[in-house]
Amino acid sequence: MHPTAAVAIISKLPRQGRTKTRLARTLGDLAALELHRAFLADELRQLHAPQDWRLLLVHDAPQTPEETLALQALVAGRADSLVPGQADLAHELLAAFAALLQHHERVLLVSGDVPHVDPQQISAALQALDAADLVLGPGPDGGYFLVGMKAPHDVFTTIPMGTAAVEKATLALAQRLGLTVARLPAMVDVDEAQDLLALEHARPELAVMTREVVARLDRGVLGATLPTELQVEVTSRCNLRCSACLITHQTLAPDADLTLADWHRIVDGLPNLARVAFQLNGEPLLCRDVFDMIGDAVQRGAHTVLNTNGTLLDERRCAQVLDSGLHELRISLDGVKPATVERMAGADILEIVKKRVRAMVQARGTAPRPRISLWMVATRLNIAELPDLVQLAADLGVDEVYAQRLVLTGHGVATREHSLHGRGGARLADIVARAEAVAARTGVALRASGRQPILESFAVPDDPQPQRGCWRPWRSAVVTASLRVLPCCIASFVAPYEELELGDLRAQSWAEIWNGAAYQRLRGGLLSGAPKPECRSCGKEWSL
Repeated sequence: MHPTAAVAIISKLPRQGRTKTRLARTLGDLAALELHRAFLADELRQLHAPQDWRLLLVHDAPQTPEETLALQALVAGRADSLVPGQADLAHELLAAFAALLQHHERVLLVSGDVPHVDPQQISAALQALDAADLVLGPGPDGGYFLVGMKAPHDVFTTIPMGTAAVEKATLALAQRLGLTVARLPAMVDVDEAQDLLALEHARPELAVMTREVVARLDRGVLGATLPTELQVEVTSRCNLRCSACLITHQTLAPDADLTLADWHRIVDGLPNLARVAFQLNGEPLLCRDVFDMIGDAVQRGAHTVLNTNGTLLDERRCAQVLDSGLHELRISLDGVKPATVERMAGADILEIVKKRVRAMVQARGTAPRPRISLWMVATRLNIAELPDLVQLAADLGVDEVYAQRLVLTGHGVATREHSLHGRGGARLADIVARAEAVAARTGVALRASGRQPILESFAVPDDPQPQRGCWRPWRSAVVTASLRVLPCCIASFVAPYEELELGDLRAQSWAEIWNGAAYQRLRGGLLSGAPKPECRSCGKEWSL
């Protein structure tokens, strides 16, 4: 007789070059394959608890005798196999629940991308099903790493799987179906190389095999793979003088705008470009060619993000946003009170931004993109307005709200007295709890920058050298409007460009810059625990 509960890990079978492709972009096919195998081996070892639940591996059918043998070696008697035989993930999830609930009272499906999953989390999820119809374990990217039910409700086949709207849409559907929902604490699932850093915060007995693979990765060698992500400053000009922005207080570079020729000089040498964010210290809507650049990035298969203060988002630009194919539109709004917004932005812009956002949401209509979010630079001055900002987002039809890190420039509000990092206490916890309650009620996603829960983003890490966990110099780069390459956007808030410059694309190729001495010194400093000055406060005075 089987236990009354079933726990099923769901994953494609590991195949070189065909699974874990997002990891492979940074780490290579062989390392991604090795990690995939390690993920599953760790989860099977950690969740093998035959006295408490029946463990299964839900997977696609082996295609060769070799794959059958590899599957048998991987499972090693710890779990049973289930092959739902469905064409897509949504139908596969539903079929797995339908099959397993014929023999079990409660069923959990767990992603195969969480090698640090804790059996205690599984026990908590099963216990939550005593009172709830549906249990979800959310991830930081708008999806979930775990889903559990007592009956095979279809909360899958009408949901846009693989998008940042999965959990939000699932919660809305559950409400329409009259289902009660329990949510576990969020946990990072490993999709990208940087997500491997989450293993550092797991208990040491978890993800043992995955940690062994990660320990063998030579990040110095990985630097030879050109960046797959860019943040591009399409203009160094801005129409506002925000208090927290360094360019309000210092001249970082002469005014400059990228041209389409400049854009092609940047991106034509990056064959595996996966993500481009358009913004640094200027207002990108001031750049004449920005929408042509976005459209070109979309054609190259890159995920595109535009950060703007929203004041210039008139009817013409709303249409250009839609025509460009932009994936995410991020709008800065640092409060809901006119006086707060004016102090943060340097101008009375609250009503014009609200008007622009409302018009953009209406222009988008029912189209799936761009996903629209509001971003608050969170300080002791404005954090109390976070719950009302979430409500405003809901009223405007905005999808997400982010509490963004405050980087200490020493100017304006960007000083230690206004920082929340390591100084939140009970007041911050109460504000965040109220904001999360509004988010849950309205369906607006609420997160912090850096793909973290909000309170975690303000916590000081136990690691005395948190910078060693930074992956940016191995996967992403910043390019200024004058074609200089910088290590990251955060560094540009604390030092002049000339102190940060790692190369100049007007005179050098990406290969020369990415594998040059300046980048190697940056990476070596991070790994050795002796980071460059612009990196030393990262993770200590603000989140990574």
